[in-house]
Amino acid sequence: MDEISGYLREFRANEDSAPTPPLGFYNRVANQIVDNQRKEAWGLFSPGAAFFRRIAFASLLTLAAVGGLLIDRESTQPAEGQDAAAVIASHDSTAQHSESSDRDRLLVTLANYQE
Repeated sequence: MDEISGYLREFRANEDSAPTPPLGFYNRVANQIVDNQRKEAWGLFSPGAAFFRRIAFASLLTLAAVGGLLIDRESTQPAEGQDAAAVIASHDSTAQHSESSDRDRLLVTLANYQE
């Protein structure tokens, strides 16, 4: 402990001969600090790979849901080759149904109307 104390007293006595950093040292350190801060700020706008994996997964789920909806909607519409009389005969006026299905049946009736 005495030896270390002696070195510290000697260093304090020779403060004028303390090493000085090279020219431009403080400017380089300040520039590195500013660059690091900019990189950290840019990190807010460039998320990691996990974020992009989540976006891809959400996009696939959305695509599957929309595809399922389109397939279901297509299967509820009458087939193109179906006869107009069969479409009209299949209409149950006592059942609850949407107005669009009435419109479809009316269009089929008008399209097949013959005088």
